[in-house]
Amino acid sequence: MKKLKKVLKIILIIILILIALILINAIRNYTIVRRLQKNIEEYLSSNNYHIEMNSYIGDNTNLTTNYYKKDDNQLVIMDRNQNGENTKVSMYKTGEKTNVFYDTPTEKKVQLDSEVLIDVGIYNVLETENNWQTFLACIFAKIKSENYNDKDCYVVENYMSAMSLNGTDTTKYYIEKDTGLCDKVIIDNTATERKYEFNNVEDIVFVEPNIEEYKIQENN
Repeated sequence: MKKLKKVLKIILIIILILIALILINAIRNYTIVRRLQKNIEEYLSSNNYHIEMNSYIGDNTNLTTNYYKKDDNQLVIMDRNQNGENTKVSMYKTGEKTNVFYDTPTEKKVQLDSEVLIDVGIYNVLETENNWQTFLACIFAKIKSENYNDKDCYVVENYMSAMSLNGTDTTKYYIEKDTGLCDKVIIDNTATERKYEFNNVEDIVFVEPNIEEYKIQENN
């Protein structure tokens, strides 16, 4: 009986130690995530910026996306190279109007007053609905410091939030410590690098191509 009590006591101590280690890790992660969430706030309301995103999808596809925003004007240019073939899609949004230009190896066409949605922008990859959800997401998260592209970053893995992107296998974020901006995302077999510029987008960027060079495509 005494041996059983001793064994149970040892098991209880081990369990308490594990719980303490989990709580210490969760509190550390929570402190880091809350700091990153605060640091990115000033950028979320920016009205003048450029984001360049380079995505590597599998072995055969590279996608470069440039997003420009200045006040109510937005522009997305997507250049895709798939198996050596290049295509480009440019979406110009001025106010409520969006014109989409398609450049492929075989044709050039434009869709006027398109209903396509432009949703790129700056977002908080660690966003949650409240602090309690943030803490829960931090319990099993792995966060480590790493230098990426000469910037001090946190690498965040296993951050389980309903408002974050999660793959079926691997999800990893490289987040700048000072700004909270995400410089790289790895989701399963797709890696996307992001670069940011602020307050230098000029109006000339939003000048559309010569529409006479394109075939007008009717909206469906």
